[in-house]
Amino acid sequence: MSEAVIGLIGVIVGAAITVGFESWKDWRTRKRNARYLAIRLVSFIDRYVQGCVEVTGDSGSPMESDEDYHPEDYSPAEYPVFDVHSLDVDWKSIDPNLMYDVLSFPNQIDAANRIIAEEARCNPAEIEINLERRYQYTILGLTISKVADKLRREYQIPQRDTEAYNPIEYLIKYRDDLGAEKKRLSNTWENGPFGTKKDDNINEDKI
Repeated sequence: MSEAVIGLIGVIVGAAITVGFESWKDWRTRKRNARYLAIRLVSFIDRYVQGCVEVTGDSGSPMESDEDYHPEDYSPAEYPVFDVHSLDVDWKSIDPNLMYDVLSFPNQIDAANRIIAEEARCNPAEIEINLERRYQYTILGLTISKVADKLRREYQIPQRDTEAYNPIEYLIKYRDDLGAEKKRLSNTWENGPFGTKKDDNINEDKI
């Protein structure tokens, strides 16, 4: 084998090793960036879920047993903010499906807020507006918590400590309770207060 051929083989092997090393280094960097992003996202989502718990637990009035209870000072729990674009991370480093789940979630928040606004427009009764508000944020909290679970599994992130407090169990319980109450109120509205179907054609002034 001539020296020229040996030299060419050496160049090719050297180039292959260089390319392979750079590819491996790039893969390692992307993997490290993906796990960093996943950790940031899980922490971000956990805080958002806790915000949903606070909205869900807001019955519309403070505890009247409180000595400092003043109805005029009461203000409802504020909606949690899902400003995920504030995270300075490499979004392309994680699984595209997970990225979509996270980045499309604001659309679900907008849809929930539209439902709440529509309830307020069609039915100004405060109890039903607050019920819808609590129910929608229960669903939002449970929905995005599933994304956090996927991130934890995919990137080997420890599960949240739920020994003393589990917000997901709390949200599941309220989802069921609030859903049942929504159904009860809907049936009451459809059937009238005395269990008979309301007739929209009845002129109540003549009754």
